[in-house]
Amino acid sequence: MAHIVGQGDDGPRRDKPIPGGEIDGLENLIVLCSEHHTIIDRQEHTYTVDKLVRMRLDHERWVDEQLSLEDRFRNAFEPGEYAEETLTSSLMPVERMPRIVYSAPCTVKENVVALGLSKQKRFGFMTPFIIRQGQLLTFCNLYNEHSPFSEFIDGSNIEGEDALADWWNDPDLLRWYVDLLNRSLNKLTGRKGLQLDKPHRRYYFAPTDDGEKNSVEYRTLTGRKSTKSVAWEPKSKKTGEGKGYWEHMAVSLRFEKVGDVSWCFSIRPERRFTRDGIKELSPKATGKKATSRKSHIYNIDYREEVHFWRDYLCNGTPRISFDFGGQSIVIEARFLEPSITWPGVIDDVPVPDQIEYEDDLFTAYEYRQLIDCDRSGVSDE
Repeated sequence: MAHIVGQGDDGPRRDKPIPGGEIDGLENLIVLCSEHHTIIDRQEHTYTVDKLVRMRLDHERWVDEQLSLEDRFRNAFEPGEYAEETLTSSLMPVERMPRIVYSAPCTVKENVVALGLSKQKRFGFMTPFIIRQGQLLTFCNLYNEHSPFSEFIDGSNIEGEDALADWWNDPDLLRWYVDLLNRSLNKLTGRKGLQLDKPHRRYYFAPTDDGEKNSVEYRTLTGRKSTKSVAWEPKSKKTGEGKGYWEHMAVSLRFEKVGDVSWCFSIRPERRFTRDGIKELSPKATGKKATSRKSHIYNIDYREEVHFWRDYLCNGTPRISFDFGGQSIVIEARFLEPSITWPGVIDDVPVPDQIEYEDDLFTAYEYRQLIDCDRSGVSDE
């Protein structure tokens, strides 16, 4: 960034009026490479103030024209001609959400309840919970005498509130509701063998139990079976030796409220870098590697990664399900695909999502059980 009228008493063109009146003002600045900066300052009589101002204005006008949508597409489309395309998002529609949040007084800490649950027999459903202001909150039916939480709560003062009516429109209660959703995600990802990177709110693959490279099978966008490396130590192409760090596939998962009664499930692929598969690299080293990795991930690669996480989480079935023993979350294993009408990009042909997830007898039965359970009512009061 150079000055047209230079700074200091002996600056180039210092005896001329300053464009805009301020030495560091925008109108007195021009962007030059170091080579031409030197040439222009040495040839003051050739490169006058008026000439430099005109050069800058001409260049700004040229940039404006290059960025103009009208000029960019003038030769590609006739007036009024637009392309209609379907976009692929990284959002999946949520078919069912828990409508009841149960609460009861609880005088013990969360870690005590978590430890107590771990010692009980394994239930056939998830048991997410939080404790807020002396109340244990959960999607599980606390009225049930066989509730896994019965020994930790005051069973004489149980309440069940309608989330749609009482929680989703209250910012504080909605925050607690989302906390319960995140605890549910922790349960799902834990069962899938993923680790939680709590500070960055993401889940990632660890090396195998014996500290080796980890790989998983999945179905590609075209339905072909493939194997993907999900935790590995990058090797040098020249020597074949490890580079001294590990790369882990990671993902940020979120429930997004998109309407009064509508929710979506968001998938955002990420990367985690560690020294040895366990200890995280320093933020500076991580930032450099993450930036380098992202610079080589193009739209089709990003879409493939989003699909990989969908396929891994749904296990090749039409949906991702969370069973709370009376209520459920059901996420459809398809991405929202809005249509747009716009000038388009010449010769850009989107690749359609060819994979389809179909029910078998087991997944259809499981889905029917969840639906019937929700319809039958969630309170045994």
